[in-house]
Amino acid sequence: MCYCQATWLERPWTEGAMCQVHHPDPEEFGMVQKIIDVAGSSPASFAKAADNAVATAAETVRNLKWARVSELEMELDGKKVKSYRVTVRIYFDVER
Repeated sequence: MCYCQATWLERPWTEGAMCQVHHPDPEEFGMVQKIIDVAGSSPASFAKAADNAVATAAETVRNLKWARVSELEMELDGKKVKSYRVTVRIYFDVER
């Protein structure tokens, strides 16, 4: 069943509703992904900061596929590292 917001032949959002839009086969046209940058932090490590960024993004974004840490930063308190911060570039599939 299609959940797009196209013109419906029958009542929308019901079983048996038919959409008038042709949705391309993803295998025929390849994939399309969107990229977002998300910052995460942790007092423990860069890895935990990256985990926090991805976990938080996953709460509102579906179909996460790849992630790449693009920046590393540290908050300092004198000679001591107070917290770790990363910027994570997250790739996810665009729904068609």
